[in-house]
Amino acid sequence: MESMVMGIVYVLGPGGQYNHLIVRRIAELNQSARLRSMVTPISELQDGTCVIIGGGPGRIALGGPVSNNIEGILRKGSLPVLGICYGHQLIAHILGGKVVEARKPEFGPATLEVLVHDTLFEGLPEHFRVWMSHNDEVGMLPPRFVQLARSEDCEFQAMKDAQGGIYGIQFHVEVEHTEHGREILLNFITASRR
Repeated sequence: MESMVMGIVYVLGPGGQYNHLIVRRIAELNQSARLRSMVTPISELQDGTCVIIGGGPGRIALGGPVSNNIEGILRKGSLPVLGICYGHQLIAHILGGKVVEARKPEFGPATLEVLVHDTLFEGLPEHFRVWMSHNDEVGMLPPRFVQLARSEDCEFQAMKDAQGGIYGIQFHVEVEHTEHGREILLNFITASRR
């Protein structure tokens, strides 16, 4: 078990089934985490060290609503952010990328190919299995973002803002089916506190 690093990880849940599991995985890393609503005011997150935007049933590619609160969190840039699945797509959409219906929706295991061993994938192998559950995907990265990983059926499995601490991943790190999920979460949390 990793030693406790001070500070709260806020998990913003847009109604997805895995958001409580994200909090649990963070607790298993001996880190403090709290699940909050997507509309939580930024002022109530300022004692945190980072924010994770979880998955949910929303369909950005079909014109689903987008939280103005999340836009404020991303554009203010005061806290590092990791988007998972829907959160990944939300980041891309808000910051000028494009979210499209997946040419081949993924539900189940996929092989991730890491292209850049940056913060999230530090110390991890070039290929490993991840768990997918999505109908939409990022079709174009936002300006200033770089691609970190891909899979056979999804080009932008992971991305990073080259000028800041904003990351997005399409796959679910919080489920047991994803190899190295805990390491990815811990890499993000640890980097957020440097």
